[in-house]
Amino acid sequence: MSSRILLALYVVLAAGTLGARPASAQGCTLVDCPNQAPAVSVTVSPVSPPTPNVTLTVYASDAEGLAMDTWQLWVNGIEQSSWYGGAMISNPGGANISVSASGALLLVTGVNTIRSRICDVAAPSVCSEQQIAVSVAVPPPLPPAQGTPYFALAQRTDARSLSAGGSTLSYATPTYVTVNTPRGVSLLYSSELAESQTTVEVDATVQSQELPNRLSLEVLTPGSGAVVSAAWYTGSTGVMRLATRFTGTCSGGAPACASLFDVRVSAHYSGGVVKQQTHPGVRVLTHVAANSNYGRGWTLPGA
Repeated sequence: MSSRILLALYVVLAAGTLGARPASAQGCTLVDCPNQAPAVSVTVSPVSPPTPNVTLTVYASDAEGLAMDTWQLWVNGIEQSSWYGGAMISNPGGANISVSASGALLLVTGVNTIRSRICDVAAPSVCSEQQIAVSVAVPPPLPPAQGTPYFALAQRTDARSLSAGGSTLSYATPTYVTVNTPRGVSLLYSSELAESQTTVEVDATVQSQELPNRLSLEVLTPGSGAVVSAAWYTGSTGVMRLATRFTGTCSGGAPACASLFDVRVSAHYSGGVVKQQTHPGVRVLTHVAANSNYGRGWTLPGA
């Protein structure tokens, strides 16, 4: 008799145990038992912003529903939850189960931290958050309002004509054979060399917010600063090839010589402002091919 009573008591206790729900599961739906923390996602576009202006998107979801009054946002440690008020909110059916917010956000140059937090409506103490770091590139400094040009001397072959009206010609002598190897030489003609023109070319760079009115290239006599030759160009920015020519002479009737000159590039701006750079003591090669042993205007490369 006692065994039947014990068996009945066991069945009752077991039924009570199976029918009870743990405290952690009380107050939640069958979809989300026990209550799970909401899912939160924070993204910006573009991912690597070149400027501080980005589009921020915050997404949150929970099967129980979201406590919308707990939706918070911090940017660089400062609460900016009011951002949600101006963002585009997507909340299908108004159920507060899957909600997203998207809108413009102004960051600062350098590293930014963005953090979003929201809680479960059925268990306000169950919350989630996500924090991301966004790096905004530091923009390069603006060029000066009226920039100083800088330049480098450009290489130029003697036979290349600078002017559209100039002409060049090459002539190869008949080959001859020595040590079983054909050999020969080539002569080069330049109409500019025939006129004993000395050419100076530079690659000038101007970085400026204001477009200069004109650019000038000048060749100066060292010490005195007397202008030997000058050329003027329409103002521009970036890299430009500038060139000027003048009649060169060599003492003693030599067909070639080198002389020192100062070379100056100037940028002329509004208001009479002139910014310039000078390279002193530039070695300039002069070919006086009128004195050439091969004929006026003819040279032997390398000779």
